[in-house]
Amino acid sequence: MRRGLVFGICALALCQLLAACATATPPSPEALAANDPFEAINRETLRFNGKVDRYFVMPNVGIYFILVPEKGRRGVHNFLGHLSLPIIFVNDVLQGEGTRAAQSLGRIVINSTFGLGGFFDPAVTLGMPLHREDMGQTLAVHGV
Repeated sequence: MRRGLVFGICALALCQLLAACATATPPSPEALAANDPFEAINRETLRFNGKVDRYFVMPNVGIYFILVPEKGRRGVHNFLGHLSLPIIFVNDVLQGEGTRAAQSLGRIVINSTFGLGGFFDPAVTLGMPLHREDMGQTLAVHGV
């Protein structure tokens, strides 16, 4: 009985010692900076990108919205969405979704020809709705 009590006290003391060693103090700024050898370059790049956004991108976005009417912006949106259709098609095939793959291929053909390269979306009126697929969904289907 006495031996078990001594063993228990020693085990408790060992746990307390290990717990005290496990508490971490916050790392110093120097230690954090040493973890990223490109920190200075990253900070300068971030500052540069902020200036490009402020003085070039945002004014041009404003001009774009003023000069390009809603239908034109919709056409640009359709065209950019049309560019992703081959990737959606491949993911449909890899997932074994034959019907959706056929819809994606049909959208590619119809919107490329009758939709003037994807600026219009006549495939929707023909019963081929847009759907999204990506590689993450494909990997999930296969258990990755």
